[in-house]
Amino acid sequence: MRATNVATDLNYQAAMQENPYRWFVVDLEGDRAALEQRLIGDVASSKATDSKEQTILSKLEELEAKNGPYNKTKPEGSANPPAGVLDFGNKQSYRAWVLDSGGKEVVYTIEHAPGTKDEEFKVKGPWQKRS
Repeated sequence: MRATNVATDLNYQAAMQENPYRWFVVDLEGDRAALEQRLIGDVASSKATDSKEQTILSKLEELEAKNGPYNKTKPEGSANPPAGVLDFGNKQSYRAWVLDSGGKEVVYTIEHAPGTKDEEFKVKGPWQKRS
């Protein structure tokens, strides 16, 4: 019960911050439980054009270069495209880009409205999984 309450509180905070991670309760043996953090959303194909995808990736590479070592885009859900769209249930498209930055998973969320210009998108993050 306590783990469920903690997860609910943490998930409320994450939703307010538009963090793409949520906390899940994992039942252990007996009366024990643990919390595990996972990316949320359903992986689907992107609604962004190829040129917008390239513009987004260039922006993320620029941000990662400022924040430390940038290795490569890491697949989330499938090898192509580099990351999946996280469907948060609204008309905007939130695409999660999962990067390998010095061996750590780093996630940026990209918000864009389908049909907008290549330069019209918002980047949030970087988000990192907590343990």
